[in-house]
Amino acid sequence: MGRELRKVPANWEHPKNNKGDYQPMFDKFYGDVLAEWIKNNEQWENGTHPDLIEHPEYKEKYPFYSMWDGDAPDIEYYQTKKYLPEELTHIQLYETTSEGTPISPIFKADELDKLCEYAAKNCSTFASFKASKEEWFEMLSKDFVHHTVGNITFI
Repeated sequence: MGRELRKVPANWEHPKNNKGDYQPMFDKFYGDVLAEWIKNNEQWENGTHPDLIEHPEYKEKYPFYSMWDGDAPDIEYYQTKKYLPEELTHIQLYETTSEGTPISPIFKADELDKLCEYAAKNCSTFASFKASKEEWFEMLSKDFVHHTVGNITFI
């Protein structure tokens, strides 16, 4: 949770809701997430879901998979186009406290240093905590954006 670097296509425009605000979205394709949910639902129904194999008593308390793991995914929170890896030529910094909304402009994939410079001036690592360009670069390179105060690390 917190901040993450996402690969996006060059012409990416993050969707907005009917109020004009960014629509929070996971970095996943809806079709894949839905297919996984349907598979798990079918396994729950026929008793072959891994959780039911380990704990068959769950089926009595949770007769429907949606009672165990929640309803099917909501399409509003997922990408509706599945991009090929070669189409994802750019990067963008996202907050992931929600499902995810952009907090930086789009940069070419080889411009991480420029994105980090932007982040140092305009983005927080957690709440209102900031980081230098070099700190952003190190954190994004390790895929672990955080802020440490004393012996507490915020992610």
